[in-house]
Amino acid sequence: MVAVPVLRLQAPWLPSLVVRQLNKTIRRNVRVNASYTISTEVEADASKFKTGVGAAHMNRMGLGRLLLTGILLLQSVLGFALDWSGNHLLNPLWHPHARFHGALLLFMLTGVSLMGIWLLWRQSKEPEIAIVVAAVISLSFWTPFFYITFLLPSATLWAGDPARVPHLAGSVFYPNVVVAGIFLVLTAAAYWISGGRRPASKEASLR
Repeated sequence: MVAVPVLRLQAPWLPSLVVRQLNKTIRRNVRVNASYTISTEVEADASKFKTGVGAAHMNRMGLGRLLLTGILLLQSVLGFALDWSGNHLLNPLWHPHARFHGALLLFMLTGVSLMGIWLLWRQSKEPEIAIVVAAVISLSFWTPFFYITFLLPSATLWAGDPARVPHLAGSVFYPNVVVAGIFLVLTAAAYWISGGRRPASKEASLR
């Protein structure tokens, strides 16, 4: 609430009715100007707040993009480093066509990961879509570690000697499942940090 100063025109040479009308006009103009000033200040403060919120979101999104980029690059490199080896693609016991499909998976993973990285860093009016795509690429590769053996019982998570399956505290322990879990946690964290897809109302409030 802004106190409007009481202004009175002193003009004894004018009729009293004219003086009263002039005083009303003066007070009305003062109130209008005061209201305009308050409205302008409020809009300026709101604009500063929105700008600050938008900058904070962009900083978080930048960090999320960096994390997702690292995840996509690392999963591609680890795929070749771990699978192009004697216990996977170069295993003489593997059927030649099985080796073909294993190599095909590695190159496809690298291709879609590079596409995800390109989407993350290209200029776009909707950067949140790239965040979603990059996260889905990672999730689509690592989540099957937790259900493929149920859908395909003849498959196994262990690529080594069946008689030497690792155990931890008396239970079967698959290192690749642990790696998959770590990547899933990192992906979820990167998605959360970046803000993911915000509601349309929040996005509109920052425009």
